[in-house]
Amino acid sequence: FGQLLATRPDLLPQEYIDELAGLHDTADPLPFETLAPVLRAELGKETGELFASIDPAPIGSASMAQVHRARTHAGAEVVIKIQRPGIERTIERDLKVIFLIAHIIREIEDLSHFDPIGTARVFEHSIRRELDFRHELHNAARIARHAKEPRVRIPAAFAELSSHRVLTLEFLPGATLAQSDAPPALRHELARELTSAMFRQIFVEGVFHADPHPGNILVLPDGALGLIDFGSAGRLPPSSIGELVGFLTSLVRRDYQLLARQIMKSGYAAHATDQKELAAELMECLDPYYDAPLAEIDLGPI
Repeated sequence: FGQLLATRPDLLPQEYIDELAGLHDTADPLPFETLAPVLRAELGKETGELFASIDPAPIGSASMAQVHRARTHAGAEVVIKIQRPGIERTIERDLKVIFLIAHIIREIEDLSHFDPIGTARVFEHSIRRELDFRHELHNAARIARHAKEPRVRIPAAFAELSSHRVLTLEFLPGATLAQSDAPPALRHELARELTSAMFRQIFVEGVFHADPHPGNILVLPDGALGLIDFGSAGRLPPSSIGELVGFLTSLVRRDYQLLARQIMKSGYAAHATDQKELAAELMECLDPYYDAPLAEIDLGPI
């Protein structure tokens, strides 16, 4: 939940964002000996039978799992994501705390419109799915099949070396976006490539990486980007994609009458809403922001 809040500068001051950002890729590591039984139990063989070598020092240690580099018997460089023992109990306990906090936030007038209970429920659904690494395996494989941008890479999945609590993916070398010292010109170019890749996932394929925070984006040695951690993926049916494209087209054209009509048709406004008044209020709310730099736009009030 802290990782989610770290990407919401519209909700929290910058000093809180900076502190919570550490949750993206840092947690106390466990000795590999603690995780090896999980590997054996899930894949049904001794570690030496499964992999030619495994580095006991983790390259990543997060709240739910720990990641180790390894080499398959076929010579492929991979990473193994192994779920932390007992994490299910920890998550059940933490969910109770999160819902308690959400009920408290709901009573704060300035924050109630963010629907804290609804946010907590979405988080609960997402985190329960993330506990089953088979979902992540499927997400990575599906997104990789449709990837078109040559400078945005998706790691290959190894289904035969994955299970409910173990996930094996191709190793992508590089520093996270948060750690990278790439020059501004390259960052601008990579931002365009990443945007293009995300738009394709959302508007064309209908399945997308739903957690692209700086810890899940790598800058590779050749200057390309790598996406990792597909535990959270979004899906959109064709009807929702068309609806979303319609909203964005109306916004780009500043066609508030059409936008109001689309909102009414989609059921996002009450039946008693006056469409013309809605269009007028949309214009009053949104129009001042069209020529404003991003740095001057506060998403919270919007």
